[in-house]
Amino acid sequence: MKATAVLFSILYVLASSTAVDLQDCTTPCACQARAEALSGHIKSRLDSATETAANNAMQALKLTAAASVADGQGVKFLAPVAAISLGTVTKDAEALKKATPTITKAIETFTAAAAHDSLVTTLTGEVEAADLDASGSSHYGDANVAAATITPKAENTCPGAKDERQISAEAAQFPPDLKFKQTDLHMAIHITCARSGPAACNAAVSGNKIKTKASFSSSTINKEDGTLSGGAFKPIATGKLLTQQTLPTTLNADAASIKAAVNKLEQVKPITDSDVFTNNGKLREYIKTQIYNLQPADKEQPPLAPQISAHISKNYGAGSTVFYDKIWKAAKDIPLEYLTAKQIERKKLEIVTDIDDLTAALALSLSKEDTKLENTCETESIAKKHKDDCSAVTDKTKCNGKPGYKFS
Repeated sequence: MKATAVLFSILYVLASSTAVDLQDCTTPCACQARAEALSGHIKSRLDSATETAANNAMQALKLTAAASVADGQGVKFLAPVAAISLGTVTKDAEALKKATPTITKAIETFTAAAAHDSLVTTLTGEVEAADLDASGSSHYGDANVAAATITPKAENTCPGAKDERQISAEAAQFPPDLKFKQTDLHMAIHITCARSGPAACNAAVSGNKIKTKASFSSSTINKEDGTLSGGAFKPIATGKLLTQQTLPTTLNADAASIKAAVNKLEQVKPITDSDVFTNNGKLREYIKTQIYNLQPADKEQPPLAPQISAHISKNYGAGSTVFYDKIWKAAKDIPLEYLTAKQIERKKLEIVTDIDDLTAALALSLSKEDTKLENTCETESIAKKHKDDCSAVTDKTKCNGKPGYKFS
């Protein structure tokens, strides 16, 4: 696993060193695709970290339960594992607590930006209205109107959007400038007097047509004055129809905090891996003090240091596959309700005043057998069976010899 991590790091560095800077998204649909990709990216990171943290909490509870009911060498083996796993869960919760508000706010912001760009993309285009034909009486009062039907817009084929839908390595780093473009929606009403030839319309005479159309664009449309000639449309009324609310400056302002929040989420790693424990200094300290009876301040003199390392390697292994083989098999079949609660009642857990002291105190406390249950039953179901078997016995004290049942 370590070799894989090193290889991944090398490839990442090589990829980063050759990566080009993030480019501008030049069209509304490209900006929409980038916003959606960024939103999806951070949402997947949050979902993954939340799921991992939940699984870690479940694993930690089971490991703690196993440590609480273990005897002899089992206690010495599982106590530090339980302590480290609970410490990991505490750190997971803290990371999620700090990162989640920033990530959820960013998802909302990117989603709003994408929705705006989508609307601009959909509305951009032109709509032609009716033609007005002059009558033979040389005026438009009794002109003939050829009504037009507005047809649905064809699906937009946007240049650059396809590439933006898959988040780039540059965008995933959340640089200070995410290169979004402000995309307001502008509208214009156009008019023309259509006739053959380039000359201007000279009157409302037969053969001249007045045409109108409306256009929508993400670019500014300027009004034009002057004569109508050669069938060329002139925009006679223009303005901004829709102003973007989530500006590029707003998206850029949050880039640094989003990057920091994503880094927090990446600290949440699964504890189904022996490396989580063997790379933790608390495990070595525990082995040193509880197995080899040294004081925390004592130095590991030769040949003790290699012995401690060998003990850790032999008993806890390294990597995810060894976790299941060495650690999890000692805890996976432990019941989580009846016996665990009873055993914890009989353990004298030390009082801790600081959450940072919890893992050390728990490791030591779980390993202490201050009291020992007599006739401990293996599971709640076995205890219930003995109780049912004795329910018909008149002298209840005769059942006291059965494991898991005592009458007083």
